[in-house]
Amino acid sequence: MGLVVFARSAKKRCDMNIQRFLKLILILLFPVSFVVCALQGLGKEAEGPSVIEERITPTEAIQIGTSSAKIVIDFGEGRISTYSDVPGKTAFEALQKIASSSNILLETKQYDFGIFVKGVDGLENTKDFSWTYFVNGRAPEVASDKYDLREGDRVEWRYIKSDY
Repeated sequence: MGLVVFARSAKKRCDMNIQRFLKLILILLFPVSFVVCALQGLGKEAEGPSVIEERITPTEAIQIGTSSAKIVIDFGEGRISTYSDVPGKTAFEALQKIASSSNILLETKQYDFGIFVKGVDGLENTKDFSWTYFVNGRAPEVASDKYDLREGDRVEWRYIKSDY
C-alpha cells in the first residue's frame, strides 16, 4: 500500500512539474510571437485606399504635364533623323509620338522596371548592338517611360555597340 501512495504522489509531482513547464513555455512564447509578428510588419508599406486610374485622350495628354523636346534617332552608319518640338511627358512617349506620326515601327517589351525598346524601324537589339537613350548627353538611370521630360530637353536614341 505504501508503494501505491508513493507512486501516486510521484505522479502528482510529475504532473505539477509538467504544468509548470507548460506555463513557462506559454509565458515565454507570447512575447516572442509578439516580437516576430511586429518584425514581419517592418519595411512594408501600409495599404492605402485603392487608386482609380483615369484614361485620358492623346489631346488631353498634350495639355497635361507635357514638355516639348528635340528628339534625335541615330540608326548608326550616318543615318540620323531629327525631330523638333516633340510634345511628350516622358522620353518614351515622345519616341512613341514620332513613331506614330512618321510610320516608324517601334518594338518594345514591358518589364517591372519599365518599358524596354527592342527595335526601331526594323533595327532590333542584338548581342552586339542595342538601343540606348540619352537626355542632354547623359544616359539616365531609369527606363525611358519613367524619365519625365523638361522643356527643351534633347533626347537621343542611339543604336550603339553594347558595353556588356
